[in-house]
Amino acid sequence: MAKKRIKIGFSPDSEDAFMFYGITAGVVDCGDIEFDFVLRDIQTLNDWTARDKFDVSVVSVHAYAYLQDRYSILSCGVNMGATELVRDQLSAQSLEKLGLELSADQEIDVHGPLLISKKYHSLDQLKNITIAVPGTITSSYLALQMLIGEFDYLVMMYNEIMDAVRLNKVDAGLIIHDKRLEYKNHELNCIIDMGQWWFDQTGLPMPLGCTVVSKALGPDTMKQINSIIKSSIEYAYNNRLKAIEHARPFKTELRGKSVDSMVNMYINQWLLGYGPLGQKAIELFFDMGHKRGLIPQTKPEFVE
Repeated sequence: MAKKRIKIGFSPDSEDAFMFYGITAGVVDCGDIEFDFVLRDIQTLNDWTARDKFDVSVVSVHAYAYLQDRYSILSCGVNMGATELVRDQLSAQSLEKLGLELSADQEIDVHGPLLISKKYHSLDQLKNITIAVPGTITSSYLALQMLIGEFDYLVMMYNEIMDAVRLNKVDAGLIIHDKRLEYKNHELNCIIDMGQWWFDQTGLPMPLGCTVVSKALGPDTMKQINSIIKSSIEYAYNNRLKAIEHARPFKTELRGKSVDSMVNMYINQWLLGYGPLGQKAIELFFDMGHKRGLIPQTKPEFVE
């Protein structure tokens, strides 16, 4: 029987390589599905998915606002702005307001995109300077719009932003992924951690990335793909050392402790699934963006 060929887009980030490890290692039963992987930066993934170039793709959560008619969100393959969560450090008032309860005691460490500059700028001053951003449908861009409103920006590849700030080509830059671990080495300053800001506002981790699947595949195939990718992630967790070694080359510019920090920051419980807390965070992210007139009304659909 001929296999279904499924085209997957993923980014050169360690968590993406980690979650597909079980598939690429050939140890997960993919049934009648054969995956073709395409490696691109997140802005290209956002753009190409909007043009229906992928059956499955990792995208910015923000991008889903423009994909919701044609794609659903897989319940796994999640990138949230936190490593773990602890009941004690989420206020009872916040949880009650959200209608949530946490069942496990875990350690918390929130994080997100960083707004950096050589010279300190107050929040009011940010509206009068030029800020480099990694794309206009990235989650980092939407979050910064929520914080400061309209601002002058310049779209750049995410790995060029830090140098642009350092060389005074722009006044400030919004950095993501591994670059948030490097800015101090270049005598740059962090104006604000967007993940911490979001957490302070909502008591929730900031939604960063998600994995989407085309509705054109039909519900059965969508569920099958979700199950295969989740099995791949579970295999990676059960073989963590090998999976991390597999993921390391995708960040060749990082070395030593920087690699370990990147791995600890993004390869965590969220890859396995949102749970009620993660889903609530995504819904609130879309609600706040819509209420500010920044995105269309968005009702995320999750494939379980």
